[in-house]
Amino acid sequence: MHIVKCKICKETISNHKLLIKKYPSYHCKPVNSSGNIGSKIALIGLAPGLHGANKTGIPFTSDFSGEIIRKILKRLSLQNIFISNVVRCYPKNNRPSSIMINNCHKHTTRELESLSNLKVVISLGTIAYYQMLKLNNLSHKNHKFYHGKITTLSLEALTGQAHPVIEILREDFPIIEVDGTLRDWEIQADNNNLAVAAAEYNLDASRQNLKARKSDHLPTLDLSGFYGHIVTAPIVNQGIQIFGGATDRTSLALSLNIPIYNGGVINSRRRAAEYQLLAAQESLELTKRQLTQNIRNAYRRVNTDVLVISQRQQSITSAQSALDATELGAEVGTRNIVEVLLARENLYRALRFYADARFDYVIDTLVLKQVAGILTPQDVINLNEWLQQGS
Repeated sequence: MHIVKCKICKETISNHKLLIKKYPSYHCKPVNSSGNIGSKIALIGLAPGLHGANKTGIPFTSDFSGEIIRKILKRLSLQNIFISNVVRCYPKNNRPSSIMINNCHKHTTRELESLSNLKVVISLGTIAYYQMLKLNNLSHKNHKFYHGKITTLSLEALTGQAHPVIEILREDFPIIEVDGTLRDWEIQADNNNLAVAAAEYNLDASRQNLKARKSDHLPTLDLSGFYGHIVTAPIVNQGIQIFGGATDRTSLALSLNIPIYNGGVINSRRRAAEYQLLAAQESLELTKRQLTQNIRNAYRRVNTDVLVISQRQQSITSAQSALDATELGAEVGTRNIVEVLLARENLYRALRFYADARFDYVIDTLVLKQVAGILTPQDVINLNEWLQQGS
């Protein structure tokens, strides 16, 4: 959403007029969001800085804090994310009022709701964090702010309750290659996959329908029968009884129907049934091909994840050794604090990649069983047993 002019906040309008006189080359207007609207990650700050976004019109640029944020994003390979602020204009004395925050909330809401791929929102500071809670109708009481706070909105939406502590996967969780050959998994998937079973039932129904349509032009012979025991009450007139009593009736009918001409309806129905049968055959073949491709991809992903995890473990060892060496060098004066911080950053990055690889392994293992048609609730129960409470 592009905001050209906004006249809602009177204090902001008067502040902009003063700023334009003092800094005629500055942007001094509402600062629009920037970045990739298709990103899974959004970075939400508080407000434009006087000599930063208020100057350039782009969030987190020009001033010291903005440049620091941009450098961090670059080091984490997150340059292509969505970036915005909960307050769009520079607030007087760099302190946004509650009126400004509430007036800008609708802009933030519309923007974030339009990001169809959004999975993670990084909130910089207390106000930005609580505005994200407000956007998702969450209570401040259940989600107190602290630095490094992680709030799992999608999990809360599923369970209906807050999850202040997330259990993590134990370090001794077994990372092993897929048991069995690829051919064994293909056979198992072909026998158990529900999509293939549904396509086979559809094919069988199409065959039965074609058989019925082919018989439409044949003569039909119908036999019908009737038997009735009828009891009627007598009619008495001047002491004389008329009618009355019981009678039995039996009838049999045999009818022969020979269709001669129905305007081509029978042939049209038969041809339609033939095409439906061909479509069902092709659909079954396509489903089997897709299943084979999916099971092969899932099988290979799991085995690849095992190798990636092993490599990530080696990266952690290397990063830790480099950090130890850098810290030792800093103690004797051959390295400085910046080099120590960079070494720690590399270690944390290696730890993050290792955690991502283990997560991918767990998900890919479940996906493999799902594609093969053998995923059960017990698999999830077994996985839960490997979780431990996070710190």
